[in-house]
Amino acid sequence: MRRGAGTVPFRRSPQGFDLLLISSRKKDYWVFPKGGIEGFEQSCDAAVRETWEEAGVRGTIVAKLEDVVVGKSAFDFFLFQVEEECGDWPERHERDRKWVSFSDLRPGELRNELQVLISRVEKGLSSLS
Repeated sequence: MRRGAGTVPFRRSPQGFDLLLISSRKKDYWVFPKGGIEGFEQSCDAAVRETWEEAGVRGTIVAKLEDVVVGKSAFDFFLFQVEEECGDWPERHERDRKWVSFSDLRPGELRNELQVLISRVEKGLSSLS
């Protein structure tokens, strides 16, 4: 099974927390940034790199979430606090991005495999309050 890494990007808002979603390349569903681990990269470094390439944000990993199987790959996911949102990033012409309030995240808005992260995200965010 191929290994990968990804993040659940978030920011604080007056309502609590917002999550950053990105479109799949085909723009048919919303996902969190994720991708393969290259060479001798650590999974946390790959997660930060993929988040920059796919979502155009910079920030800090604040917690390890859980592994999620997507297709034939297993991804290490991390909770990622966004500190900077850039207007120019590597995949800006391939993906859309949108912020959604954690409390307004609708069932089915994310690709099915990523729904399992939501309870862990909620627990991780509540520890930051």
